[in-house]
Amino acid sequence: MNNDITTETSNVENKASIVLIDIYKPFADIIASVLRKKSFEADTYGSPTELLSNIHKYAKDTKICMGQEFGEYQIKGIELAKKLNELGYTKLYLFTGYRLDDLDIPYYVTAISKDESENIINVLSAP
Repeated sequence: MNNDITTETSNVENKASIVLIDIYKPFADIIASVLRKKSFEADTYGSPTELLSNIHKYAKDTKICMGQEFGEYQIKGIELAKKLNELGYTKLYLFTGYRLDDLDIPYYVTAISKDESENIINVLSAP
């Protein structure tokens, strides 16, 4: 992954209130489908590159929920969250299959266990 991606966020053009990104995109699509049934606008991405190329479309208060592992992209979810935080995004969530105690979660990220998909829905659909 090119870590030097420049992102411009001045032209917000997307109404999605929630963005999900996971290397296993079908997982993100399932969560998004449930959120849409609850009347939320949700977009999904399967790679950090794809998200960062489109980040300018989202308001800074968009909820962004990402997986921890991105395989070939050589970036972890926590590193992606740091990049997004530096761009001014403040509602960052990390879903992971790892034990939460085993991760060094930054203060600006809310961690959610991937095993508790209902918990993911509840956290993301909360105001």
